[in-house]
Amino acid sequence: MSVEIEIVHKFDGPATALLESLATALLTRSTTVKEAIDLYGSMYPNRRRSGELIELVGLQEKTDARIKTLSGGQRRRLELALGIVGDPELIFLDEPTTGFDPSARRQAWSIVENLTSLGKTVLSLEPGMRQRS
Repeated sequence: MSVEIEIVHKFDGPATALLESLATALLTRSTTVKEAIDLYGSMYPNRRRSGELIELVGLQEKTDARIKTLSGGQRRRLELALGIVGDPELIFLDEPTTGFDPSARRQAWSIVENLTSLGKTVLSLEPGMRQRS
């Protein structure tokens, strides 16, 4: 089976560089989880509420925690929340469970299932799909 993918528009240029710089600066500063999601969300006209995203990715106990205090897995969950704050219909996940222990991996796939239940299309690049179990 072969699949053909056509790139309709490639985002490149100053706006992309600015967003990448903002993302890097934001995740290394002393902002809280909620502040980070609210800031990212402010860039989108149809954004999801921060409280909803925090619950979706399982960071309720870290809402007011500084990003620099998050564990690696918690930071990955925050990155997922930041990636979906604009309420995209199509979500690409590149190795979403890399570095996760089995429990965290199951939780991550539960989050992905929640996204699909919201009507989102999720494409995941995950080496060795057996990791889903």
